[in-house]
Amino acid sequence: MLTDVANDHAELLVAVRNQGRPRGAHDLLIAATARLPTAPIVTADQEAFIDLPGVATVTHR
Repeated sequence: MLTDVANDHAELLVAVRNQGRPRGAHDLLIAATARLPTAPIVTADQEAFIDLPGVATVTHR
C-alpha cells in the first residue's frame, strides 16, 4: 500500500507540473492516499484537489 501511495504521488506531481498548476506537498500526499479504493477526500477546500486524476472529493459543507 505504501508503494502505491508513493507511485500515485509521483504521478500526481507530474500531472500538476504538466498542468502548470502546482499544489502543496501535503495536498499531493493526501490526494495520493485518496486514490486508494474507497478513500475520497472530505474537504472544505475542493479547489486544492481539482483536476487531480483519480482523486474523488466530498465537501463537508
